[in-house]
Order: sequence, then C-alpha cells, then structure tokens
Amino acid sequence: MQAHNKTVVKSMQILTLFINHPKLTFNEMMELSNLPKTSLHRMVGSLEEMGFLTKDKNGHYSLGLIFLQFGQLVGERLDIRSISYPIMKDLRDDVEEAVNLIVRDKDEAMYIEKVDTLHPVRLYTSIGRRSPLYAGDSRIILAFLPEEERENYLGNIN
Repeated sequence: MQAHNKTVVKSMQILTLFINHPKLTFNEMMELSNLPKTSLHRMVGSLEEMGFLTKDKNGHYSLGLIFLQFGQLVGERLDIRSISYPIMKDLRDDVEEAVNLIVRDKDEAMYIEKVDTLHPVRLYTSIGRRSPLYAGDSRIILAFLPEEERENYLGNIN
C-alpha cells in the first residue's frame, strides 16, 4: 500500500464536503470533517489563499472559481468527448432523444458529455454528475463488465 500525504488527504476531505454542501461555515466544516480546529484552520487558510475556497462577507466558505478553470481544462482535454460529439449529435437527430456519454470511474459512472433532446420536455442531466453503476444510463456499463467484476460490485453496494 502506498504512503499517503496526510495533509493532502485532509485537504481533499475538506474540499469534498462541498460536493453535498454549497456553503459551509468554519464550524460546520469542523463538525463534518472531525478535524482538529487548529489543523482545519491552517488548511482552510491555505486553501483560501490558493483559490480553492472563497469566503463571503457572512463567513461562509464555498469552492473557488479555480475549480471552474480546472473542470474546463479536464473537459477540453478528454479526447473521447471531441471524437464522440458529432456521432452523439447524429444519434440524437436520428432518435430525437437526448444522448449522454458516460464513463466508469471506479464504482461510479460520470457523465462527461451530453446532447440534449430538441423536445421541450426533457430529463435534466449535467456533465460531471455521478451516479451508481446500477442506476439509469449507467446500467449499460454494469451490464458489460466481466461477470466476476459485476458480481463483486453488486455484492459490495450498500
């Protein structure tokens, strides 16, 4: 097993709190992360200084705009998106429904591209959204996993 840098792991622990919480106070971060106050204070200060967190006038923290920049870069650099987009558009035009491109990321699926339907009523999906492999569009990934891998996954889901 690889040795992990504790500071990096704790910093990611703080940042991942914002996946489910758009804004948090310092005390809320302390409660949710179970990190010591002094460690949390030091890490939050560094994350804020580097632009990973921003603090509003009411003392609430949120993710910094640097994540928008990183997200855009990651999206632009995924060759599969640029290759698949014209094909996805053609498919959408043929079937007159939305088309989503989903990839497996460990035990989850992530939406990495979409072409919306032209119909006024649509199911909303967003690029970057995660879902379990057993749900929705992701089931196609699960269906084509090797049998042993699929059975292990299904045996380990909560």
